[in-house]
Amino acid sequence: MRILIACIFLFLVFTSAFAQTAKEADELYLEGKKLYENYKYNDALEKFIKAAEINKGLGSNRELILGYVYTWAGLSLLKLNQYDQAIEFFQKVLVIADKMGKKDLIAILSDNIGQVYYSRGQYEKALDYYKKALAINEELGKKGAIGISFSNIGQLYYSLGQYDKALEYFNKALITAEELGKNVDIATELNNIGTVYHSWGEYDKSLKYHQKALSMHEVLGQKSFIATDLNNIGSVYYDWGQYAKALAHYQKALALCEGIAQKGVSADVLKNIGQVYHSIGQYDKALEYYKKALSLQENMGKRGEIAVELNNIGKVYISLRKYDNALEYYLKAIAIAKELGKKSDIATFLNNIGSAFWKLKEYAKAADYFNQAVMIKEELRLTATGAVRRDYLASQIHTYQWLVSTYIRDNKTYQAFDIIELSSSKYLIEQMSKKLDEKSLRFKGIKEYQKKLDDNTAIINYANLNLIEGTA
Repeated sequence: MRILIACIFLFLVFTSAFAQTAKEADELYLEGKKLYENYKYNDALEKFIKAAEINKGLGSNRELILGYVYTWAGLSLLKLNQYDQAIEFFQKVLVIADKMGKKDLIAILSDNIGQVYYSRGQYEKALDYYKKALAINEELGKKGAIGISFSNIGQLYYSLGQYDKALEYFNKALITAEELGKNVDIATELNNIGTVYHSWGEYDKSLKYHQKALSMHEVLGQKSFIATDLNNIGSVYYDWGQYAKALAHYQKALALCEGIAQKGVSADVLKNIGQVYHSIGQYDKALEYYKKALSLQENMGKRGEIAVELNNIGKVYISLRKYDNALEYYLKAIAIAKELGKKSDIATFLNNIGSAFWKLKEYAKAADYFNQAVMIKEELRLTATGAVRRDYLASQIHTYQWLVSTYIRDNKTYQAFDIIELSSSKYLIEQMSKKLDEKSLRFKGIKEYQKKLDDNTAIINYANLNLIEGTA
């Protein structure tokens, strides 16, 4: 009897300790989510990792909860631009979800992994994961999740400049949101559609959609979303060349953000105000607002966005013809991008560093940086296939143009001609990709052409040397 009592007592102590430890893990998890919502991603990650460690020690009955903790840890890492580590956590959850047959969780993870690849500029891989999530959600009949997948795929096509496809998926997402009566999602898709029309230069249509979204958010009383809508409308006016109207909308958005402590939106608005002042030649004010945006991004620990703001400041110094200052900021930006492994940003910043050296007439250094940018852009291009690959090349052709300009100014005409023909032939190959591969049309170089010409024949090719800033 004594032994039985002792056993019962020990069991009760163990159960109580288990409950207390599980409670501690759950509290850490909730604290992490709150920190995440307040943009404190490093602090949130710390809480999630502690919660995960506790849950790991509590046995298989906490395995699903562990999966959700890992998911939030992965999301925090994604926000911190730590892509490899984010993938690691998401893959851990996939193992748990597969083991437990949790298809809904597999769909969520597929969307998240797709987001990581999207953020890295690996659009083909991102599309594969987004479509996998969509297929699972359609199988499960989860309309809300289907709408999210439609929206993610639309965003990807938008980033590729495939606006017809982007619009198709945004409209599908809008219809889904309307069927579910989810006004927040309806407003989101109206904004997305407005952005597509903005990119097409159809500013009237773009404003119509953004203003519809604004009206919905005003009815819902969602101040943070209202600020985003005002920011979007300001961006339309900015690209329309109506800087006064753009600035008025940005200032309204900023006032709202400051009232509700929306640091993320505030930083974006500050950046946009800086862009207006940069465009109208008020460089001191542009620097002031870009530096405010930078300070906010640093406060939130958003390394990727910090690099973007450093790049923007560098562009102002280019306009001020303070090329050494521009280089200083570009080099800081690229150091962060390399640390994060964000190849698309690395390529952009390499291009901008090259442009600064070009302005300094240090053409050999400029060519070196442009060539590095081309190599990365080629690497990214070759991860995609078909139209995705072709459109990516078209969107990045300006680096080739800068490299041609550099070689011409450095009196290296052979290299200039090689680059002109190389970029042209690559685009031709992409257009004819169903019939030819790249090796079959490899450019042999100018000397090979010269051998085939008689003394009375010349080849004339034109390159645009009238580049103004050459920064992205």
